[in-house]
Amino acid sequence: MTALVKAVVVTGTMPIDRAISTAGGIAWSEVDEHLTLDRLRGTFVADEMLDWEAPTGDYLLQASLSTGVVTARGALTWLGADATMPTNAG
Repeated sequence: MTALVKAVVVTGTMPIDRAISTAGGIAWSEVDEHLTLDRLRGTFVADEMLDWEAPTGDYLLQASLSTGVVTARGALTWLGADATMPTNAG
């Protein structure tokens, strides 16, 4: 089976004062409700790949996690899998 996700290699870190949010990215008008690109169906985006400005810390973390959930569900739908997730651990 061919890997669908490429590996990311972390080669180092920067000091905490460099941890800032960036502006720019893919316009919201270029993605659908599953955060897949209109021009390249099946390519999903999340987090700071999208065009928004947010303060660092909890707001950005929440937005990153939330868009990750949206793209994960969208990818499952794209692949034809059941995109529902349990609401509790049971």
